[in-house]
Amino acid sequence: MKNRNYHACAIAVLLVAAAFRLWQLGLKPPHFDEGINGWFVDQMKPAGAFRYNPTNFHGPLLFYILFAAQTLFGRAVEVLRLPGVLAGVAVVALVIFGYRRHLGGGAALLYGACLAVSPAMVFVSRYAIHEIWMLLFCMMTALGILEVWAGRCRMGCWWFWSGLAGMVLMKETYVIHLTAFLLAWPTLLLFRRWLAPDELPAASAPGRPAPREIVRASAVPALVAALLVIFFYSGNLLYPGDLKGLWTTFATWTETGKEGAGHEKVWYYWFGLMARYEWAALAGLAACMRFCFRSPAPLRWLVISGVGAAMAYQIIPYKTPWCILMVSWTFPLALAWTLADAAARGFRIMTASLAALVLVHGVWASWRLNYVNYDAPDEPYVYVQTSREISRFTEPLLAASRRDPRILHAPGAIVVDSAYPLPWLLGDFTHTGYYGADLRVEAARMDFLLVQQSRRAEIEAMLGGTWVVRELRLRDAFQPVAAYFRSEVFGPELPGETAREFGDAGGTDR
Repeated sequence: MKNRNYHACAIAVLLVAAAFRLWQLGLKPPHFDEGINGWFVDQMKPAGAFRYNPTNFHGPLLFYILFAAQTLFGRAVEVLRLPGVLAGVAVVALVIFGYRRHLGGGAALLYGACLAVSPAMVFVSRYAIHEIWMLLFCMMTALGILEVWAGRCRMGCWWFWSGLAGMVLMKETYVIHLTAFLLAWPTLLLFRRWLAPDELPAASAPGRPAPREIVRASAVPALVAALLVIFFYSGNLLYPGDLKGLWTTFATWTETGKEGAGHEKVWYYWFGLMARYEWAALAGLAACMRFCFRSPAPLRWLVISGVGAAMAYQIIPYKTPWCILMVSWTFPLALAWTLADAAARGFRIMTASLAALVLVHGVWASWRLNYVNYDAPDEPYVYVQTSREISRFTEPLLAASRRDPRILHAPGAIVVDSAYPLPWLLGDFTHTGYYGADLRVEAARMDFLLVQQSRRAEIEAMLGGTWVVRELRLRDAFQPVAAYFRSEVFGPELPGETAREFGDAGGTDR
């Protein structure tokens, strides 16, 4: 494919990827984890840094990225999610331009297109969580190995060490992928001996660099990577003792992955997700069998490592849907290369039909998931997701604060066992208390409350005056809650809604 045509197709794929991720970015209410991440970011300014907690199983880098975004553009759901969108588009760009020389032009474009419209890729890119960044850094690390293998040692070492530093700074699951990369080497040797020899691509480099050359080329990027890891894990060097969390975290992390730790799923969980959403990945899983036969050694190694990582995630009982990115990212690659290889052998109609099928399904499934059923509990990807009904509580508060900024200092109480993402959504409200199971709630002194069903009778017995009451759900599998707004404060934001009178049992002195 000529460069001009390739670049035109590449731009089209990137525009599709950006459009799917950017359009109506604030449509979906903040996820539980987004609320936690946003709250951590809010604590960084007074603390001067992010204090790494080894029991949190997430590295510090994402919080610095989100902090930079909020500092530049303000506190908003769209701002919190924008870095993830950029990372998602960067993954597609990395495939189209970085992996091209290893896959071939047609395969790279098809692989990039599959990721551009993948329901999981789009859905997770529109979240302010770690997984899309983890995928980007993992693919950078793998690209570095492929580049060194192809003889481009200096550039390959920069890709490898940059990606490795990003993985270590992002999430503890980096050990799964590094182990898979490592174990894929002896497995590749077994494939060569027992199944079929490698098939070197025609455009392969003249030879792999000597170990001494790799060490020399790694000196500077490895030092930079080490300094970045030290800087961020030590909280900008303010808390050097936090560095030990780099290894102490695994004691708790291994316990979390065991049976009974929560989030257990059936053994076929990943296959079910792929069958429902990720047809390119499911077809790619079957296409991995093609690499049992003569195939390029670098791609064979990468596919082997991807299957190995997927097997590790399969064994671990703890499963959450966003991990599908790390489970299946090499499968569309296997599909794209296999289809390109088949097309080169004359099977053009068959390969074009299959490629069209998986892409059309990806577009349809992404649209339905991200813009129609984004909070529907019967969608497996919608997991611990906040309901759109949360706006019945937050919109009157935010509208009132825009009308009168003094409302930001109105007293309020959140009387629910699991409040996130509200601590971040209401982060500008200075006198909001989060009580959970705490019974010491001075409800009569509040101007607004959010109360879970089991606490309503107790809270209403304390109220006095006129209130507007709205019922809603924060998320599926959580008991209903009720929002209470003092009429004299929030009346303009609640026109036409019936107000209720409560007795003066708790008094009205505020």
